[in-house]
Amino acid sequence: MNACSKQDLRAIRILLLIFDLNQKNKTMEQAAFTREELMRRLEEHRRKKKEVIRMMEDYLKEECKKRTGREPESFEVW
Repeated sequence: MNACSKQDLRAIRILLLIFDLNQKNKTMEQAAFTREELMRRLEEHRRKKKEVIRMMEDYLKEECKKRTGREPESFEVW
């Protein structure tokens, strides 16, 4: 059995989190929601997205620093 590095495990966790978010969106029932429920879900989605972006940014900065020996100047998210 191959041993995974910390970076590999971190990348796997990030991918699983993204997969989990996508699965929740696909399986959501198409029921009529109140405005408050929709706003709550929207805010939860935004919070999770920010968390995933932060985790990805930390990981990519670390990898870039290992590869080049210096901090990246910017990080772009679409």
